Amino acid sequence: MDIPVFTMVGEWRCKEEEWKFKPKEDMFGRCVRIKENITYTEFVRTLSEAFSFKSTEINPIISY
Repeated sequence: MDIPVFTMVGEWRCKEEEWKFKPKEDMFGRCVRIKENITYTEFVRTLSEAFSFKSTEINPIISY
């Protein structure tokens, strides 16, 4: 069964003890479909393809 996951590119910032997520301005969010038993490596590859990144050029920090 495929699970839809909405993903965004950006960074978490802490200001005055409050965390906020700042999306990257020139990137839109993407909805990707993943399997329940997907590996981390496969998930990174899926995100790389969705955002047109080369998986060897990124080191994603994934939060949820």
